Amino acid sequence: MDSLVAALESLLTITFAEADTRAEPALVPNDPLYPLQMCLHDSVSDTDIDAPEAWDITTGSDTLVLSVVDAGIDQDHPDLAGRDIFGDSGDNCDPSRPYHGTTVAGVLAASTNNATGVAGVNWQSRILNQCVDWSALMVAQAIDTSVVAGAAVINFSGTYPSPDTLETVRRSIMHAMMSGSTVVAATGNPFNVKYGYPAAFDPVCIGVAGATPSTHCGSHGPWMDVVARAQAYCIAEGGYRLVNGSTSVASPQVAGIVSLLRSVRPELIDRDCEEVIERTAVDLGDAGFDTCYGFGLAKAAAALSYIRDRTVCAGVSVPSSVVQQEGPPSDWLTIHWNRPPDEYPTGAYRVRTYQMVARDVPLPLGFSQTPHVWLRLGGTTGLASPSGTACEFDYPWGEVFDTTRSSASFRTYIYEVRDSLDNPIGWWPAPPTSACFAYTVAGSPTPRQVLRKTCQCRPTDCVSLPCSKDADRTVGRPPSA
Repeated sequence: MDSLVAALESLLTITFAEADTRAEPALVPNDPLYPLQMCLHDSVSDTDIDAPEAWDITTGSDTLVLSVVDAGIDQDHPDLAGRDIFGDSGDNCDPSRPYHGTTVAGVLAASTNNATGVAGVNWQSRILNQCVDWSALMVAQAIDTSVVAGAAVINFSGTYPSPDTLETVRRSIMHAMMSGSTVVAATGNPFNVKYGYPAAFDPVCIGVAGATPSTHCGSHGPWMDVVARAQAYCIAEGGYRLVNGSTSVASPQVAGIVSLLRSVRPELIDRDCEEVIERTAVDLGDAGFDTCYGFGLAKAAAALSYIRDRTVCAGVSVPSSVVQQEGPPSDWLTIHWNRPPDEYPTGAYRVRTYQMVARDVPLPLGFSQTPHVWLRLGGTTGLASPSGTACEFDYPWGEVFDTTRSSASFRTYIYEVRDSLDNPIGWWPAPPTSACFAYTVAGSPTPRQVLRKTCQCRPTDCVSLPCSKDADRTVGRPPSA
């Protein structure tokens, strides 16, 4: 049969050929409390992540490391005893909340299909226990340790109300993303629009709020990304319990989705998994992105189908040689820069911006329909244009526009900077000649290109990836003035 399929696919008049196969029912674990885990599967309200359908594609990879930065994990709990857990022994744990980390770890990766207790989103991967007492310094150190340990996913189900004393945490999360780790964080439980950090450190962290069959819950606003069910039947001290209205159990569901994506395609780093999850989320509330539900309810099966059903070329570079200044620089503007780059102090600066554009850049493949293109932070040199008299821009920033089936255009800004006395300082983040971009593209190549395998990126970067959101996206949401 395989030889017949290969022979048919070699004919240019044949779009594709495949052998007939039988469908199998969705994989259902034998854990006795699984029927109560409505966050994983709820056929009534559908406020779940569609875990059984996702498990038909993958249950995880035993080579992947999942880091749980929390109050510690009870490795002797019968629903975690069979997992490969390493890391802290518990000396740094918060004694007032001993089972918070165990609950979170269970949602993410409880021993599954073992006829015991509950199921986890990820069945296979290793768990790194990073025990903290919730101090910002210890959390930052735990994130750094997770990166050194090679964690693909880092979950933090904690929140702080202000970023004022979180610079160390922010830098650690930025370093984690640039090093290949995906950080997922809960937005916090207060039902208001107050910021919850580090989830609000967009775009370097996936911020997860909560939802129930009737409403959203937890902190929310323009900085959050997606929601997951804030109810979960979980591991608890002495057994199991229902956790209700908690973003602490919503976050590890999304971290679990990231882990499944990276189990299948470990090369999806930087913002790739966030983009896939956002584009395949079920829209809730107002049409499109809104401040209550973000991009919508995260769905594991849809995200995995995305990377299975389409071709993705990940981490494609746009060199500075094809990036040109477009138009004259802006007028000089005095701004207060809250987090200036290059270790300069917070304060007033005189700046003018240069718009740097790469137009009609050929994509590595021709696509049968307009593909989705998004920028990566790593490999992009440029900042956002100021939107007022205050700036916090220190993350790489860029936007994609004018995407066609064969090309895309990219835009960013370079700053010429002077101090408040008009003394020249230099260029932030780099001179205009150094502006560049890195991007990932997802779509369906034309049939002839599929047959002839004409993708020009490295083999490890080309992955087989339905997309529901707009094709053009901006990296990072510039903060309002």
